[in-house]
Amino acid sequence: MLAVVMPVVAVATTGEATAAPRSAKVTALFVSPKSYEANPAVTYDQSSVRRGSRVEVLESPNDMGGLIIELSVWGLIPKSRYDAFVYTRPCGATPASVGKRVQDGPSTDHYPQNEVWLDFKTNLHGTAHSRADQNWPFKVGQANSVVLLSHNGARAVACVTVPFK
Repeated sequence: MLAVVMPVVAVATTGEATAAPRSAKVTALFVSPKSYEANPAVTYDQSSVRRGSRVEVLESPNDMGGLIIELSVWGLIPKSRYDAFVYTRPCGATPASVGKRVQDGPSTDHYPQNEVWLDFKTNLHGTAHSRADQNWPFKVGQANSVVLLSHNGARAVACVTVPFK
């Protein structure tokens, strides 16, 4: 099984260490939800996200004080649409364990400026990449996973725990 969690650390050009930017990277294979404690990526529905499919999530700062979240997948169902959002809790044994979508403001409305939307459609090989560029950063502890849902948000089909900063 492949599961890599890599924090990103910055060093100033003067040789002095600086505070780490708000960055995180996770690369993993989707496994059974029974293994959620040992693996960052789990599939809740193998007909949508097969075990052994790969995922990568990258968080990096943008120039506006916000963040960029990138999601890449390999080995999913070809030519299929998925919705994907950042959620408040880490992945667990069931889809209900992930909490709710992370939102920026007091509004609980679902729209791209208030949430991180990473919707995508896979190509003929089951590969896709999506990116969200937000004008706001996560609060400490606010964001803990990316959840893939069947198109139109009907149900959670997979999850990847990410140590967002």
